Order: sequence, then structure tokens, then C-alpha cells
Amino acid sequence: MIQLSTRLLFSFLIFIVIWSCHEKYDSALETPDIDDAGMSHGFNLTPLGCLLHHPWAYNDEFNPKTFIDSNLQKQIVFEFQRDGTLKYWFKKDYLKSPIDTVIDLGGNKGFSRTILPSTKLKLKNIYTYGTWIVNFKDSSIKIDFGVNNFSLLPIKGKYITLSSSDMDIQQQIFDSSRNKRNIKTVEHFTVF
Repeated sequence: MIQLSTRLLFSFLIFIVIWSCHEKYDSALETPDIDDAGMSHGFNLTPLGCLLHHPWAYNDEFNPKTFIDSNLQKQIVFEFQRDGTLKYWFKKDYLKSPIDTVIDLGGNKGFSRTILPSTKLKLKNIYTYGTWIVNFKDSSIKIDFGVNNFSLLPIKGKYITLSSSDMDIQQQIFDSSRNKRNIKTVEHFTVF
């Protein structure tokens, strides 16, 4: 009788350990990465998961025309919130820089970005009156910085690239210098 109780208790403990080690995930943000042999290799982000995963910034290598002040444009970092709101801030407002110096195995110095959500950064100012909306069926997206004093205009178009680290949004903009025709521009964003 004692042996049976011990075996049941041991079996129960093994079950609890296995169950507690089972990875939990949000199916709206990620999907299990299981190969053909049934082996789990972690998770893949869904398109929504890619948008919410980290803060975004303009890629400095491109010259987008979304904002009137291009220096301001290089400074902005924005973060999509799951409820459709948008938080944004400017790099100049970091009280502690998220960029750290690292030394690789060869002794070379480089920079590593510590990608943290706004709740874990020390910022002088953070703005929370923006909104965003996306339609994953037709890839349309609108990022609206709300009423602001920074000349931040909405970004509206279709994403043509979306991953956990890159996003390209193609926009139709009005260009008065080209006979008042709409032209397509591509805005490139990277995870910050």
C-alpha cells in the first residue's frame, strides 16, 4: 500500500514537472516552430508579434520624406501597443543610453543595442497619444502620432516587408515638384 502511494506521488510529481516546463505562448503573437520530425525549436512571431516585439526607428541609411524636420525623423522611436495605441519618444531624451559598448572574442570594440520596451527605459519624455491600425489581409498600415508639436505626420501605406527586425512601408505621397502626381515612396524602419 505504501509502495503504491509512493509510486502515485512520484508519478504526480513527474507530471507536474513536465506540465510546468511546457512552454506557454500567445497564439496571436507567436506560433510553435516544429520541424517535420515533430521536434520543437521554439516559436516564430506572427505578423502582429513582429510589430509588437520591439520598438521601431527609422533606418538612418534611408532618406524618407515623412517629417518636415529630417533631424527629428532620425531621433524618433515608436512602440506599438496591443490595444492600438502608440508610444513614442526621441533618442535625445534618453536619460541612460540603451546603446552599450561590447568587446567581441577578437578584442574588437563594437556597439550593441539593448532593445527594451519603453517601460524599462529611463526617458525624459514619452508621448502616448498616438494610434495605429493594421490590416494583415491587404498589408495596409497607418501609424498616427496624434496631435503633436513636432510636425510628425501620419505614416499610411502598405508594408512590403515585415519581420522581427525590419519593416518597409510603401506610401503614396503628393509631390508638387512632379506635376502634382502621386508618387510611391518606401519608408524603411528597423528595430531599435
